[in-house]
Amino acid sequence: MKYLIAGHGGYAEGVVNTLKFFKDDLNNVDLLPYTSDFEEQLQAYFERHDPAEPLCMVTDLVGGSVNLEAMRQLRKRNFYLISGANISLLLEMLFSEVTEGAQIEEIVVAARDQMVYVNAMMGAQSE
Repeated sequence: MKYLIAGHGGYAEGVVNTLKFFKDDLNNVDLLPYTSDFEEQLQAYFERHDPAEPLCMVTDLVGGSVNLEAMRQLRKRNFYLISGANISLLLEMLFSEVTEGAQIEEIVVAARDQMVYVNAMMGAQSE
């Protein structure tokens, strides 16, 4: 599976740099930072992408402009789209042999469990 990480500011670059800490080989990961011509860049990416290779696009914010454009593309193209991803989710995706949407859904559910308010988990209070 090919992965496209897209987001605002330095999101995509930061995520890829963090992933490199855990996995050296990220040949199947591309990044696309948000710019004023994001719509055109995303369309060009899809035109270059081999439709026979499964693609999972990961965006930063569910209601953000990057995800909204990805959703427009999803109406025209066949790919998986995840928004609001965390590092746990991406690591699981990269180290697993993901081949279908049902596996992605399981990983998304598991990744939600990785978001924890640690103070509450420990029973600690914070001022």
